[in-house]
Amino acid sequence: MADSIEVRAAHLHAGTTFPDEQVAAVLEAAALDASARGAPEAAADFFTAAGDLTPDSDPDGRRRRLFAGAHQCVLAGQSDRAEQVLRGLAELAEPGPERGRVLLLIGLLERGTGSWTQALRSMRRALDEIGDDPTRRAELEQVIAVAEMQAGDLRTAEPHVRSAEAWSSRGIDEQIAADVEVAAIMHEVASGDRPREDRTARLVVLGRAAIQTPRMDEASSMRVVEAAASLKWLDELDHARELLDQLVETLWNRQADGLLMPPLFQLCELECWSGRLDRARDLARLAEQTCERTGVPAMRAMSLVLNATLSARIGDLAAARVAAEACRAEASESGDVRNLMRALAVHGFVELSSGDGAAGVASLELSRQLQEERGYGNPAVIRSAADHIEARLAAGHVDDAERLTATLFEQADRSHNPWATMTAHRCRGLLAARCADLPEARELLETALALDRKTDPVETGRTLLALATVQRRSNQRATARATGQRALTSFTAGNAAAWVDRARTELQRLDGTSATLGELTPMETQVAHLIADGRTNGEIATTLYVSPKTVEAHLTHIYRKLGLRSRTELAGRVTAQRTPAVPGETPDARPRSATYGETNSTPPRRDP
Repeated sequence: MADSIEVRAAHLHAGTTFPDEQVAAVLEAAALDASARGAPEAAADFFTAAGDLTPDSDPDGRRRRLFAGAHQCVLAGQSDRAEQVLRGLAELAEPGPERGRVLLLIGLLERGTGSWTQALRSMRRALDEIGDDPTRRAELEQVIAVAEMQAGDLRTAEPHVRSAEAWSSRGIDEQIAADVEVAAIMHEVASGDRPREDRTARLVVLGRAAIQTPRMDEASSMRVVEAAASLKWLDELDHARELLDQLVETLWNRQADGLLMPPLFQLCELECWSGRLDRARDLARLAEQTCERTGVPAMRAMSLVLNATLSARIGDLAAARVAAEACRAEASESGDVRNLMRALAVHGFVELSSGDGAAGVASLELSRQLQEERGYGNPAVIRSAADHIEARLAAGHVDDAERLTATLFEQADRSHNPWATMTAHRCRGLLAARCADLPEARELLETALALDRKTDPVETGRTLLALATVQRRSNQRATARATGQRALTSFTAGNAAAWVDRARTELQRLDGTSATLGELTPMETQVAHLIADGRTNGEIATTLYVSPKTVEAHLTHIYRKLGLRSRTELAGRVTAQRTPAVPGETPDARPRSATYGETNSTPPRRDP
């Protein structure tokens, strides 16, 4: 039946030159059928044609049909075409609620293309024209609040959240009220405010209800994404996965490519956190293909940060650095602060994974500053706080690490987030170990393990590895060996190659196996060879374009990894194992005179 209506409409359209209401009505019917069968591109064609053939005597009908056509363009991922239609409608519309509605949609499209500043400007213009209808005002305030949050600023989003809730309290459309409630909970979760008792259950209920919406549109789709993201930040990963799996399947079956990227991003990141990297890899590939198919610039930063995160997790650190840098450049240009914070966090994790945490301090500090400035009080959103503390300890910044750990404990207590609470105890355990309080360190690390919900095998492995090191230093070698083996098993389950290597190094120490220079990072290798040549720390700093403090930090790591205590012992080990080491020619080396963010690399392409 649908095919016959669409075929008839296509024939009528081909034979019609001038406005004709009967033909326009047939085209509209064909558009509705195409939409119902999940063919948004065909629906967009029919709606647009119907609008074009609507007589001038029916301006409301013409606007309605073109408006519907623009909506179908969005679903089909044809953002440029949708924006062109909407700008035409804005020119036709009289000032007031109707034009306010069009300006709102234009703002949503601009947001999708990565023009955050322009998008928010259009949305605020819509506020001036939308009128005082409670439903429309609540809808617009909620959309602006979510746009501000997506751009990375919770503080500027807050007044719009409160305004949306105030308008919603006057009695509004049920679906808009649900959108407002989810947005308010998402803001509360990301801000790290003390949780409402029922918010997990409410998010699940609201998300499931949105998936059951007969006609999935952008509002319904984003309600599911926001609910799932909030659940993920609450460490309710199974509930979040359930919602995202169902949404991706629904959008895929309806060919709604324009709405696929946000749930794909959230689901891929979730699977990375869960250590299910094979599935994350498939999702990242699908996200990249969706980005290429739709051509929406804002999606590129999301795709890049996924590739960076995945590469870092599997231990492809060179690829992770390239993708993180490309994401940083893309996000900086578009004003996409949230993905900028993520890119900086990934870079810090990469350096920590490589054993050179000091090299990640600058990126992690900048990510922290951005999060603090923009109101992120829940450390489980970006998940960089524990990495930052560990990197500070690696750089010898004990006082900074202690201050950051105290903040992490405060945030964990306020937000009641399990991941934050567990990592806070691990970080305090690392601090105690650094200060040689081994009994306190063991107790804190064992508490961290007890608090661990075992949702992320890499985080579990990191706690086990830290505990194994403390146990070895406490001369509990048999216990340390068993704990180290558990860490290795956890890292292996999470496919975290770089951390697998670190666990094996610890086990070698326990077995009395002499560590080799091959276990050092490229920078540490260069430092070791220069020390063997008799260079001072100052001379090494000049040669490698780093500070003397950085050289001291690298030397500390070298001693720890090789089980040495002095420069003399190190020189002897290098002499015994010596191979030529030329700065800049190691497999994982990169220019040392450049700081992170000064290259123009692009990420490697994948075949579809």
